Amino acid sequence: MPHHNSDCSSMRLLSLPNHINRAATGAKRAYYRKKRAFEKGRQPANTRIGNEKRIHLVRTRGGNRKFRALRLDSGNFSWGSEGVSRKVRVIVVAYHPSNNELVRTNTLTRSAVVQIDAAPFRQWYEAHYGASLGRRRQAKGTETEEVKKSKSVTEKQEARVKAQGKVEPALERQFEAGRLYAVVSSRPGQSGRCDGYILEGEELAFYQRAIRKHKLPKADVLLHSGDLTMKGLLHEYEDTLEMLGTIDAELKLVIAGNHDLSLDEQFYHGKSKDSSQINGPRMHLGQYQEDMPTKALAMWTGDRAKKAGVTYLQEGMHTFTLKNGAKFSVYASPYTPEFCNWAFAYEHNEDRFNPNGLVATDAVPIAVNPVPDFPDVDIMMTHGPPHKVLDRTDTNMDVGCPHLLRAAHRARPRLHCFGHIHEGWGAQRLKWDTQEGGTRSEASDLPVGSTQVTDVPIDSSKTTEEHSSYLDISNESAEPLAHGEETLMVNASIMTVRYKPTNAPWLIDMELPKNV
Repeated sequence: MPHHNSDCSSMRLLSLPNHINRAATGAKRAYYRKKRAFEKGRQPANTRIGNEKRIHLVRTRGGNRKFRALRLDSGNFSWGSEGVSRKVRVIVVAYHPSNNELVRTNTLTRSAVVQIDAAPFRQWYEAHYGASLGRRRQAKGTETEEVKKSKSVTEKQEARVKAQGKVEPALERQFEAGRLYAVVSSRPGQSGRCDGYILEGEELAFYQRAIRKHKLPKADVLLHSGDLTMKGLLHEYEDTLEMLGTIDAELKLVIAGNHDLSLDEQFYHGKSKDSSQINGPRMHLGQYQEDMPTKALAMWTGDRAKKAGVTYLQEGMHTFTLKNGAKFSVYASPYTPEFCNWAFAYEHNEDRFNPNGLVATDAVPIAVNPVPDFPDVDIMMTHGPPHKVLDRTDTNMDVGCPHLLRAAHRARPRLHCFGHIHEGWGAQRLKWDTQEGGTRSEASDLPVGSTQVTDVPIDSSKTTEEHSSYLDISNESAEPLAHGEETLMVNASIMTVRYKPTNAPWLIDMELPKNV
């Protein structure tokens, strides 16, 4: 029998995890860091254009750190052919070779194509070569007086111009617009800097083709509801026509907006109302030309517009027939209620859209081309919205025109397309009360005749994928439009309040009458 020693006790050995063993010895416990999902790949830096100082350092693979949510508004860019670099303002992300979402959100990454301020490089060029750059569209009378130079300086600058002073036309047009295309060559999220170089030559041509290659779906009719430009300059019209020419549509209809200053000749020359200043010189400054309205209208109605397939509509009624036999009528008007002394304006108490007998009791009739009654209008194209229809600003004000709503109620078109109020982008279906059309209530009593307003939901994932917001109101759709009882209202503003081209265009399937 085995002998038991009462002085001995049994012992159980327990193997503990390493970090507990270390803690038991008094050493510092090893820090356990759970692997987060983003560390399976590379965490996005989300470096964007802006001047807010929000810098977050985050740990990445290998114990390295990078900037996250950095905001940059400037960087060092070089002009390779001239061997000069300048710190310039970064304006907007124009193109990214792999991800269009980075363009929409103005995210700065390596290889992104951005637009930068051209002024620092223009100033250097003019000082270095003694010749102007990107100013040929300015009126001769507004040129600044030439600074006198010594003979040696003049000879030196002339020699420079002969040797290397010629700027390619594509780059010179960018200098005229004040923005240059450039590529970001640094890694903003890792270095905290946005540096790069100006695009030139074949590389510039390649990226310009890529930027202009719009992926908009094919359509029978394209509608552009105004604000073709920022200030109505000729080179801006040229760029817009070139862009419209790339869109695949049988018929392209455009109207002007309040920003298209030179298309409103009366406004441009200060004749639209009593004014202490002529608006053209006031708003175009050094780029003013007395005959710019004539040139602008000729551009939109001449061979260049026809080559792009564009039809410019003046205020009034227009009728079109498509190749498939569809015939439709369009009422067009670029006019909006007066705001901050821009073009195509009328006073708030003036009714530009209804005939004398149907204006509101507190309105002044000024209609030259009033909107016809139902059923003479299939589509209305106006620059501004009707009152309380996709017209609310970021200050929570409804700034649409009540007289336009009265006219839309009389006409009851299938579609009413407009823009102007950037915050109002969207679509609504208005169901009219046809028993109240043409009443002479005060403008403040409006809306009249509108019994039901329904917001149209949008699938944002499909919008991103298809590059447009799609609506089907045809007879084959789940909810076909009741002609004469409903109108589809569409605010098609592409620009946001900060003038970023963020909002999607609209693609609409609808029935049109057959030409018999």
